[in-house]
Amino acid sequence: MSDICFQPAWRQMDALNLGSLTSAELLEVHIAQFNRVNKALNAVIKTDLERARERARALDRMRADGKILGPLHGLPMTVKDTFDVDSMPATAGAPEYAKRAKPVEDASVVARAKAAGAIIWGKTNVPYMAGEWQSHNRLFGKTSNPYDMSRTPGGSSGGASAALAAGITPLEVGSDIGGSLRIPAHFTGIVSLKPTYGVMPQAGHVPPAPDFPGEVDLNVVGPMARTVRDLKLLRSVMQRGASGSQTGFSLSIEDKKLAVWTEHDTWPVAKEVQDLISVAVAEFEGAGAEVARVKPDIDPDELLDVYLSLLIPIVALDMPQLRTIGLKFLRPILKYLQRYEKSPFTDGNWAVKADLSHLDWLKMDARRSAMKWIMRDFFKTYDALILPVSPTPAIEHNIKGTVLERTMKIDGTSAPYASHLQWISLASALHLPAVTIPIGRTDDGLPVGIQIVGRQGEDARLLDIAEAMEGLLGGYRRPRSDLGLL
Repeated sequence: MSDICFQPAWRQMDALNLGSLTSAELLEVHIAQFNRVNKALNAVIKTDLERARERARALDRMRADGKILGPLHGLPMTVKDTFDVDSMPATAGAPEYAKRAKPVEDASVVARAKAAGAIIWGKTNVPYMAGEWQSHNRLFGKTSNPYDMSRTPGGSSGGASAALAAGITPLEVGSDIGGSLRIPAHFTGIVSLKPTYGVMPQAGHVPPAPDFPGEVDLNVVGPMARTVRDLKLLRSVMQRGASGSQTGFSLSIEDKKLAVWTEHDTWPVAKEVQDLISVAVAEFEGAGAEVARVKPDIDPDELLDVYLSLLIPIVALDMPQLRTIGLKFLRPILKYLQRYEKSPFTDGNWAVKADLSHLDWLKMDARRSAMKWIMRDFFKTYDALILPVSPTPAIEHNIKGTVLERTMKIDGTSAPYASHLQWISLASALHLPAVTIPIGRTDDGLPVGIQIVGRQGEDARLLDIAEAMEGLLGGYRRPRSDLGLL
């Protein structure tokens, strides 16, 4: 029965609906898988098993009485530890939030999942304040990648992606401001939807601080799963009223116009990633898609500058007050020195942008608006834009120094660790939806994914295109059992 852990969520729901097994039995199968593999992976870092078992039994009684809460009735799942769950307040990997009083109010999307019948039994690991692309922190330690334990599953939804890939959970709720849904999906061979900005509520997400009353720019909440069909299922719950599919759309990419952009002088992409993208693109052409190697009429370096200018002040919301005050005095000097810096990933550039004035922000937002219009016109011609997710497959664990001090190797050449921000910047800065799907594995067995980016607000149509592509490429593939883990 343990193999059902690796089945898509929709198949697990079929088994529940047909009476092949009970919610209590399905929960125990996932708990057994957690007990089998999590000590090595460290993907799930908190559990509430007693309450989960009580809820599973209650949901089974409801089903026997003909009462069904919704499309997730009886399905066990975990949630990223940036979302509040009543008995498991979000810590976001931060010691300062480790002793939050409980119960807390469920995050909005968690409440919706529960209302649809989900059983939330665990929380998955993240980096400190969800602030980078490796899921490690002082509270819970590091999470490893089930395809190669020497590597990270990504961040900040890294525990979520590892749990999905390892069969611990069939669905996950993640978030993304700097690639946090897309990079983990790419690193672990699963799927994710970074939705159009603003269509799903952020309430109950940490960061920002738990008492922060508003929602921040750029950040989105989205579903993670092993199949695109499952993304549609969870999206319909998280985004009330969202349709699972575009009405009348067949799951085919025949005659679809696809743009592919994978190269820019200062945005490196490893050859093994480029090669797998080329193979996938050939499959799309063979299926009747019209493919053009074309870049939107946007300067990538200007895009990145605008994105960082919008992103860094949000990150600075949770900076210590004294450091923020100090930046105000240093800003004129640092801004002058910027002209001599060749990389955007420097302490000086970060410091200048962290203290952006409201007037400066308005100017950046105007530059963003101009790019949004360019993309609206672009998607009048093309149905979707295919991009790399990250320059490399999953990287080896490396937590020495700060995010700006680290480097990574791309085809033997050193590149800034923060280069992870480059290819994800388009969808994030311009509020566009992006679906990440796996396209294959490297010779070393590491998954590689692509971003499929679409027009703002057309998430359903983009998911249909992604599901058609997934069908051509084969989708999620279980980690090898000879790793001694699974």
